[in-house]
Amino acid sequence: GVHTHACIQMTAVDAYSNGYSVIIAEDAIASYDPEAGACARRFMHNRVGQFLPHDALVDILHSSKRIPLQTGEHRRRGCSTDQPR
Repeated sequence: GVHTHACIQMTAVDAYSNGYSVIIAEDAIASYDPEAGACARRFMHNRVGQFLPHDALVDILHSSKRIPLQTGEHRRRGCSTDQPR
């Protein structure tokens, strides 16, 4: 999928829920609804995964480098604010 607020978010949440470490290629996703895309990205950031440029992911996959995965704080935040509920 390409749409940040639909395919990407649902796949990322599903993968995280099943114990996978999630890394999203930040320059390979988009949304026809910029507000919904930004909301989905805020939700996913440091909660279910992390964002890296695709070229960094390619470099990691072609090398033996391991990247430190960030752990989410598991906070529930709304899309309109960064304040905890």
